[in-house]
Amino acid sequence: MSRKIVNKGIYNEHQNINGGTAYNIVGDINTTQNKKKSKSRTDATQEARSSIIKALIVGGVIIFIFELLIYRLPWTWLITQPSSYGLQLAIDVLLLLLVSAIFLVEWRKYIIGSMLIPIFGFLLTLLKESNKP
Repeated sequence: MSRKIVNKGIYNEHQNINGGTAYNIVGDINTTQNKKKSKSRTDATQEARSSIIKALIVGGVIIFIFELLIYRLPWTWLITQPSSYGLQLAIDVLLLLLVSAIFLVEWRKYIIGSMLIPIFGFLLTLLKESNKP
């Protein structure tokens, strides 16, 4: 028994009772190609999901360490600042975006662009506080 590709299909070739050749269809070439595409697409989706989860976990750990260090090693300038929580939040978001840019290579240019938002918020908070008498 051998396989032949005939009319965009995969067929098994075998001998008939009468001595003739008969073909049984095994599969369609397009179907097998679609299965390969579908498998590669699901593999890419799984890889993207695992990268996102890794980025969130590592980012959360780094943010936790940062917040712990602020109060363990007293960073008096940041703690006594009137907008301390806003500044800490801006730094936390910036750290999370930085870690995400490291892990999510295909989204890197969008993540780096979105890093401007917490930087702008940080600077705006500092400028707002410096204008007070």
